[in-house]
Amino acid sequence: MNIKKIAVLIVVATLIGYFAFFENGGITIEGNWERKKIVLDGRELHLSASDSILQLGKEVSINKWTDSIRIPNGKKELTAHFTMEENNGIYYLELSSQEKALNGKFVMEIDTIQWGERSYQVNMTLTSNQTFLHFKRERIIGPWRPPGPKRGAV
Repeated sequence: MNIKKIAVLIVVATLIGYFAFFENGGITIEGNWERKKIVLDGRELHLSASDSILQLGKEVSINKWTDSIRIPNGKKELTAHFTMEENNGIYYLELSSQEKALNGKFVMEIDTIQWGERSYQVNMTLTSNQTFLHFKRERIIGPWRPPGPKRGAV
C-alpha cells in the first residue's frame, strides 16, 4: 500500500511541475483584442452607430483553451476555430468556421509599437485572399521590483 501512495505522489508532483513550468516557446495571442478593421470577401464589416457609441462589439476574444476566435458583429457573432503553425519564421493560422470567408490559411503578422517606458501597442493582422482582419491591444508592463530580502542572505 505504501508503494502505491508513493507512486501516486510522484506522478502528481511530476504533473504539477510540468504544468507549472512548461512553456511552448511560441507566441501567445490569447486575450481580448480591440477590432480595428474586418474585411470579409472584400466587404468591410462596420459597427452600427449605437454599438460604436456604447463601445459594444469592439472586443474580439481569442481563447487558446478552445482554440477559437469570437468576433461580435451586431446581433450575430462570428466564431472560428484555429490551429497555429510556423514555417521559416512566418506564422500561419488555419481557420475553420461556418462563415465561408473565415475558412483557410491566414498569414499572421504581429507588430509592436512602444508608446512609453512601459506601455506597448500590439497590432495583429490576419490576411488571406479577400479577407483581412486587424486587431490591436495595449499592454502596460508594471515596474520591475527587486526581490525582497531572504533569510540567510547578506
